[in-house]
Amino acid sequence: MVIACISASVSVIVYATVSQVFPAVTVPSVTFATQQNCATLNIQNPPTAAAGTLIANCLSGTSTVAAFKVTRDGSSTPTFTIVTSAGILTHTLGIAADGTGCGSTITPLVSGTAVSFSAAGAYIYCLTYTASNTGGTINQFTVAWSP
Repeated sequence: MVIACISASVSVIVYATVSQVFPAVTVPSVTFATQQNCATLNIQNPPTAAAGTLIANCLSGTSTVAAFKVTRDGSSTPTFTIVTSAGILTHTLGIAADGTGCGSTITPLVSGTAVSFSAAGAYIYCLTYTASNTGGTINQFTVAWSP
């Protein structure tokens, strides 16, 4: 009779514990900003009798520049008061993307009501008016934007 001996070999595998520290990170808030390109706007086109739309932007030397820009998508609220003489029958302030003029792409502004922007961009103001036969005056006013 043959006796077989089976010998077992036991291996011990040692796993080292790995430990790493991840540093604290401050993630900045998403910043939306409306930034003016000038303090005083330039009326690009002369007013016409009876009705018209004035384009307001900024001047940089002899070139026109957008009135303001937004840095990303988000919303901002304009505040303004337009005072006119009796000869101005209606007036509407709006904005349009810079380079598009004040055609059918005007977004009307209502003082105190937020405007949503879908991306970063540059904008001009469009002031549309109708006037009586005697004409009238649209007084100086300020548009302030707040987040």
